[in-house]
Amino acid sequence: MSSHHIIRDNQEAAVFISSFHQEQLPTLDGALEWSPIVVATEATFQELNRMGKKIDVLICERAFVNVNSRIIQLQHPLEIIYTSDQSPILQLGITCLIKKKTPGIYLFSDISVKEFITLCNHHIDIPIVLFNNGIRYSMIKKTNFEKWYAPGTEIHLIKSSENEEIRITYPDRKSMLAITEAHSIFILTDEGLYQISGEKPFVLGEKI
Repeated sequence: MSSHHIIRDNQEAAVFISSFHQEQLPTLDGALEWSPIVVATEATFQELNRMGKKIDVLICERAFVNVNSRIIQLQHPLEIIYTSDQSPILQLGITCLIKKKTPGIYLFSDISVKEFITLCNHHIDIPIVLFNNGIRYSMIKKTNFEKWYAPGTEIHLIKSSENEEIRITYPDRKSMLAITEAHSIFILTDEGLYQISGEKPFVLGEKI
C-alpha cells in the first residue's frame, strides 16, 4: 500500500469503521479520499485490508492479533487497542480519536439512531456523523439549520427528546410545518433553501 507514510495534519474527519456493507463502498471511498485517520475493528479489518485500505488503529482482542499477525504486519505502522469488558468498542475508538484531536468522526456502524443520539450526547465536544443503511445521520445542535436541497431528496428528522418540536420552513418561506412525531420522513418536492429549527438538538438523516 502506497499510503503507509502519509503525513497528516488532522484537518480531515477521522473514519471509524465498526461495520460496513458492500453497497456503502462508494460512500466509504469518498470518506477516505483525503487519507484521514482510519480506525477498524475485528469485524472490518480483514476486508478493509483486502481492499487495500490503510488502517491506522485496530480495536480487537489479543487473540485476533495472534491469529492475524502476518496481515497486521502489512499494515505497519498500526496502533492496536485491546478490547475490554469495561469499555465498549465504539467508546474505545472515539476516545482514541479525541486524544488525537481529530476535528470530527465519520462513523460507519449498524447502531440505531437512539444509540447514535446517546453517543453524541456523551461526546458533545466532537461532531460525529453516522453512515448506516444508506442514510447519513448528523446531530444538529444549531437553533436554525439551513441547507439547499434538490427535489426528490429524502430526509429524516428525529427528535432527541420527547417534548421537542422541530419546524421545517420551505424555500418559499411561506410554508412551515411543525413536527411532533419522534421520527418523520419527508420526500422534498421543491428545490431551494430549507430551514430546519428545533428547540433542542435533533438528528437529521439524509438519504445517500
